[in-house]
Amino acid sequence: MRKIQDLKGLDEDGSFEKLVEETRMAADGEEPRAEQLLTETILKNFVRYHIDKAKKAGLNKGENGGRQQ
Repeated sequence: MRKIQDLKGLDEDGSFEKLVEETRMAADGEEPRAEQLLTETILKNFVRYHIDKAKKAGLNKGENGGRQQ
């Protein structure tokens, strides 16, 4: 499992630091809980991004909202 420190290198605009800070506050400083919350948040955002991207690609092609029949 990755640690918070491993993910910091992926941040270019500082938004990751803000997310880490908010997550730590939500976890009351409990590092294992903060890492779990951070992982869940990142995963949800990743999935949401790709769902939205797929929908837009399907709509741009004019194909049934991106769904296959």
